[in-house]
Amino acid sequence: MVWSAVVLLALAAPVAFWYVIGDQSSVSPDHADYLVEPLRLPSWVNGAVVAVTALVVLGCALVLLRESRRGRLGRRHGVVLGLLLVAGLLIGVSARMITAGVIGANIGGGIMLMVALPLAGALVLVALGYGVVSTIRRRSSEG
Repeated sequence: MVWSAVVLLALAAPVAFWYVIGDQSSVSPDHADYLVEPLRLPSWVNGAVVAVTALVVLGCALVLLRESRRGRLGRRHGVVLGLLLVAGLLIGVSARMITAGVIGANIGGGIMLMVALPLAGALVLVALGYGVVSTIRRRSSEG
């Protein structure tokens, strides 16, 4: 149950950060140059995505809080969750920067593509490795 909540929260984090950060365009969409054009979704779809993301984040937070109070949430869960949330933040910020409308070149978007997204990928791999290794060690010490 704990790992499910950690994974769901990690998947919802980039979407939540995307909507919290908001549009970073410096010009109106009619005169903007884009590195990658953002999706133009109807407002009801945006509202639905925000609502579902908020429910997932809240539900996962409540599950993790409950498991923490029961003593089932260990250090390994916290480390993995922290790494995945930072990766989610980097992905959400990168997505906003990459899809920002600018005049001319989107330097910030390019930097995010070259630095932030590979760093986010590395954080996910480290979190996965740490979670697997710590779980194997815990099970071998119990058995």
